[in-house]
Amino acid sequence: PDVKLMGVVAFAPVTDESKSMKLWNSFGVAQDNWWLAFAYSSFYPDVKLEESFDSRALDSVRRMSKFCAIDPAPFAEEFAKFGGAPPLADLTKGALGKRMEENIPTAAIASPLLVVQGLSDDIIGPSVTDGYVQGRCAAGQTLDYWIFPGATHGSLLLNSSLYRPLMEWT
Repeated sequence: PDVKLMGVVAFAPVTDESKSMKLWNSFGVAQDNWWLAFAYSSFYPDVKLEESFDSRALDSVRRMSKFCAIDPAPFAEEFAKFGGAPPLADLTKGALGKRMEENIPTAAIASPLLVVQGLSDDIIGPSVTDGYVQGRCAAGQTLDYWIFPGATHGSLLLNSSLYRPLMEWT
């Protein structure tokens, strides 16, 4: 409230978790779904891990929540116990699905808005961001949308050649 925003830049924003989860499943990175369920259960009392995971996976999920994301080895050890990702229920249903739906950002942003998306991003799929941008534009939101062919989630964020255009944009 006491800071005047000059603009908002959203790099591959998480705008619709349920659509992202479906893409993660198709890309073979469904192991990321456990994190989403754990995060929501930490903030919303009606979201229960027991409703999201097979009972055999609960201990692993709780252990993984304490791992540092930089080191993939402990995650791989936990995933190996299940031959891949921990067994999940349909996370788009029940309390978790309801909370994810509530968290889709639909309010207008008064400051200038720039959305940046890599077209090879397998974490936040371009189709999810495209849908968000189309919805915001249809609702009257003014925004800029920059897309980068070949850029992944990580390379987009680490691309130092974006710094100058971003500073000029702001």
